[in-house]
Parts: sequence; C-alpha cells; structure tokens
Amino acid sequence: MMYSVNREVSSFENGEAFEAYMKAGGTVHIVLSEIQLSDRNGFDLFRWVRKESPNTRFIAMSANPADESAAEEAGVDAFLAKPFALQDLFDIVKQFVVG
Repeated sequence: MMYSVNREVSSFENGEAFEAYMKAGGTVHIVLSEIQLSDRNGFDLFRWVRKESPNTRFIAMSANPADESAAEEAGVDAFLAKPFALQDLFDIVKQFVVG
C-alpha cells in the first residue's frame, strides 16, 4: 500500500540552527539527527527537543554501534545504524505518520 503525506522537509546545518528555528516559533514533527553533530552531542539535542517539544519524534543515526544502546537508554523513538537503506528510514517515518 502506498501512502502520500504532504509535509515540508527542513534541513539545518547544525543543532544551533535547529534550536534557533524552534525558538523562533518553527515546528517539527520528526527530527532525524546524527549523534555526532558538529556543534554538540546528538543526545544533548534529543534532550532539548524532548523538553521543548515533547510530542516531536526523534530518530537518531550513527555509524558507532555503541550509540544504539545509548539511544535506547536515552529514550529516542528510533535508531538507524549507518549505513542504512533508505527503505529503513521510510519504514520508521511511516510508523510515526500512519501508525
């Protein structure tokens, strides 16, 4: 079955740019973030998102296998081990959008 969802996709250079967008009133429904960001740790970004927007889904991704258990312990909604197939990302997003 095919699903069509009309949503805007935004991209940010780093966590600081994302936070500025959110603080300016921007909204997001799903965050896809690398754990190793250029300006901070992705887990710090996750905790900030949970505090500021508790209903926002957070998908963490990393090439470091140890990050998967840390992500689970932190409570992220989903984890993608890099490299991953695009279909894996689609399947996770579909769960969040369709249920």
